[in-house]
Amino acid sequence: MEKVAANKGLLLERSTLVSDSRNPVGWTLLHSAAAAGASICVSGLLKLGANPFARDLTGRYPLHLAAAHEAPNLKHLKVCDILMAAMAKQGLASKKDVRAFYKSQGSRYDGFREALLPGRDLLMQHAVPWVKRPKTWISVGCGTARDIEFVTGHVKAAGTKVILVDLSDALLDMARQRVIDLGLQTQVQLVEGDINDPKIRKKLPEADLVTCSYCLTMIPKWKDALKNMLGLVKPGGNLALIDFVTREGRESNWDQKLYKWWFSMDGVYFNREHVDWLRAQKSLSTIWYSEEESRVPYTPYTPTHYLYVGEKAK
Repeated sequence: MEKVAANKGLLLERSTLVSDSRNPVGWTLLHSAAAAGASICVSGLLKLGANPFARDLTGRYPLHLAAAHEAPNLKHLKVCDILMAAMAKQGLASKKDVRAFYKSQGSRYDGFREALLPGRDLLMQHAVPWVKRPKTWISVGCGTARDIEFVTGHVKAAGTKVILVDLSDALLDMARQRVIDLGLQTQVQLVEGDINDPKIRKKLPEADLVTCSYCLTMIPKWKDALKNMLGLVKPGGNLALIDFVTREGRESNWDQKLYKWWFSMDGVYFNREHVDWLRAQKSLSTIWYSEEESRVPYTPYTPTHYLYVGEKAK
């Protein structure tokens, strides 16, 4: 018992480990404590800032592990109560700490996004018209720069200058390393900040291509973000986006409402108005639009995502 108490004390003292430490399957300390039914550890980790919405490599929250225990008992039920209260508090918060959220994803960020966020390869490799050989590309909400890896050959062949923009310094650190690994450091500039910040936009030139992958649904002032992205596109250039959306013609169906609620707990807000806004712009001609459903790993959920590419009038 003394050893257990000492271990609990170690966990609560070393707060830097709370969000960043993960095992090979992507479990955080909170996942491990939830699976063990250790309510004291769970409460302590949450007080230190552990993220109840952190997912492992299969997309499971700590709550999933507590609820799915093969021999559920009062300990696990108590943990479920604690985690549900924490998730409700965070989910209902009016302000989300985006930087802290992404820092907690750590090195597992790409593995999780690859499974959950499909279609980026199709957008970058086939929907974006690389035949135009864009000289400047701005990637808004670039994350770890995974998108650039899909089209490294095109970027090198066209000599494209790439500007990667993101709020998270942690993700930009990973993006910087990816750029170096791809041998693109002389063509890429990293900018930390918000596309809606006038100071950040002053750092950005007009571009032949502006892209945004699975980011718009996390921006509260999404209409401002779209206006600012469109404003950066040169006449004759392209704006390309991929993101989640409620299925066209089925917005009021129960499954679409479920997906909206479920993803909103992670700060991702499905909004059909995003697509409607793009289609309503007289300065944009749609050259690619498609919608497709895909399954969230290890769940029955099949939310819809859209691909959009528009060309700005000359």
